[in-house]
Amino acid sequence: FTRLTTRSALTPADNLALSLPPSYLANLVIPNFQAYAEWVIYPGGVALILALFGMSMPEFRKRNIFYIGTILVSLLIALGSTTPIGTLLFQLPGFDLLRVPSRIIFLLGWAFAILAADEIDFLIKLGPTEKRGKLPGTGLLIVAVSGFLLLIGLGLWIYTGDIPFSYLWGSSVTLMTTLLVLLRRSDRISGRSWVFMILVMICLDLGEVNFSNIHFRPAIEVLQEGEPESSIIALDKGELFRVYSPSYSLPQQTAVTNYLELADGIDPLQLKSYVAYMQNATGIPFLGYSVTLPPFRTAQPEIDNQEYIPNTKLLGQLNVKYIVSFFPLNDPNLVFQDKAGNSQVYKNKDYRPRVWIQSNLDP
Repeated sequence: FTRLTTRSALTPADNLALSLPPSYLANLVIPNFQAYAEWVIYPGGVALILALFGMSMPEFRKRNIFYIGTILVSLLIALGSTTPIGTLLFQLPGFDLLRVPSRIIFLLGWAFAILAADEIDFLIKLGPTEKRGKLPGTGLLIVAVSGFLLLIGLGLWIYTGDIPFSYLWGSSVTLMTTLLVLLRRSDRISGRSWVFMILVMICLDLGEVNFSNIHFRPAIEVLQEGEPESSIIALDKGELFRVYSPSYSLPQQTAVTNYLELADGIDPLQLKSYVAYMQNATGIPFLGYSVTLPPFRTAQPEIDNQEYIPNTKLLGQLNVKYIVSFFPLNDPNLVFQDKAGNSQVYKNKDYRPRVWIQSNLDP
């Protein structure tokens, strides 16, 4: 099936789209609130400090070499076009069907969770200091990381008079986790109390970061997008028909709630034959891979395709009866119906029913 789709024609530039910018590696420590979803890599300050503390113990490194490697490989692949490895990898069979290297960060989060769980289990089971002799691991690395963040924060405050909330949050979580780990390492706090505080820290840290990246919108507001246009078309209670929009004036969620079928939309696996047909039917050139049909070259649906006039006959053969457009369309075969919302609704004179009988003499 994939061979029959536009996915098989991905170029290296398509594969490496939205690679993680190297500057975002700082977000391993400092969370990026309200960030672009593809570039969120924060594993949580608790998981980071626990993993770093575990690295100071040879036994931890030995039994978790696979997960440590997963983190490093994930970062290399996520950086995509900024590293030779990413560029070569996405040319291999199978990988050449993938896009957005930064999505492999999912594996980084998974590996950090396992490393943190391993270290939590180890620290819970530590016996009293007098029975275990030498303290496990070394706190030098985590103290160095926390101290470095404190110094940077102090410098920011001195030179700018302000510390960004995200920096303050990340450094605070890191510092508190470091203190908890050192207290547990020296048996200054019981395993039961310690793990309770660690779990509270994890929930607060990841809960706040995740919640900040969720934008809530009432269902009535979301379904209002394209509602005036769909209400006019929905008045046609006759035979089955489809709707096309060169400007995404009728969002898919609104169309489906009004039982309207679309000839356009969003789909990462589009049949090449359909795309080729729609290129002629819409008059819009398809320059490379696109998850939307038709494509929007500058990601501005309201204006991107305003210079192209659709072929009403070819659209009619796809059962397209109505065309909804943010911008006016000048074609004698398009009958203006009404203006609804921000769009014009047109009826296609060349509309064909879903199925028809045609002789070889018919045009």
